[in-house]
Amino acid sequence: MDRSSSSSRRQSSRNEKEDSDKEFLEKNGVTKQMRYALTKLVENQPEDALGFLAQHFENMDHKSNRIRRAYQELTLSHYSRVTFESNVIAAYDILYPSTAQKKGKMFSGTAFHDLLSMICKDVPSVQIEKLIKKICCRDYEVVSFQIFHSGVLACFVFTEYISETTNLYKVMDINASNSANRCLCTSALKQLACSLAIPSSTQTYVLEAGSMLGSKELEKAMNSAIYLGKDQGSIMKLEEFVDKSASVYIDNIKPLR
Repeated sequence: MDRSSSSSRRQSSRNEKEDSDKEFLEKNGVTKQMRYALTKLVENQPEDALGFLAQHFENMDHKSNRIRRAYQELTLSHYSRVTFESNVIAAYDILYPSTAQKKGKMFSGTAFHDLLSMICKDVPSVQIEKLIKKICCRDYEVVSFQIFHSGVLACFVFTEYISETTNLYKVMDINASNSANRCLCTSALKQLACSLAIPSSTQTYVLEAGSMLGSKELEKAMNSAIYLGKDQGSIMKLEEFVDKSASVYIDNIKPLR
């Protein structure tokens, strides 16, 4: 009986370690990158398999360094400041320098996707992919400066928007128990939808979408939510509210290509 119990504990410990190791690899993107590298290896079947993998990871490291440098450049100032425009130009030059342009090389959608994901790192991954799918180029497409500028700006505003809607939920979650009144949340979402319904002809639609969160209309809706929050009814959790809020924003962003 003791042996059986001890064996069971050891097996359980091994399973937990395997799960922990798997979680570590997936969290840091290792599993995805290794799967991609091996897929490329099988597709190309080079004579020097190890050399092919070494070159692949060396190129990947070079690209990731450029993306990190571009991200650092973009975060030097808030997107609402005048200096942000020059930062965007500098970031684009890092990812697509003139020397690369002269050689006919391109700044691909893959690198752009990675940069946008880095900007939105604090946003739920499901929502990031929905937004990026709408504003990013395909892997094989060249990223123009106009698309780069609009996409970067949309992601910075989106990140701030998610933060603001999270605070919005906390206002309605009177007992701080992750259980705000569903009717109130639905009302707030409708107000957000109205605030974000910007005409497609508006050149600064992305900035306006973010700034609407500070409008008097939304503040009025929140005061009403506090007053009515004592009513009993079904609840909406933070995750659902943020998800629905994100969808409202994404639905009002026009595709960039």
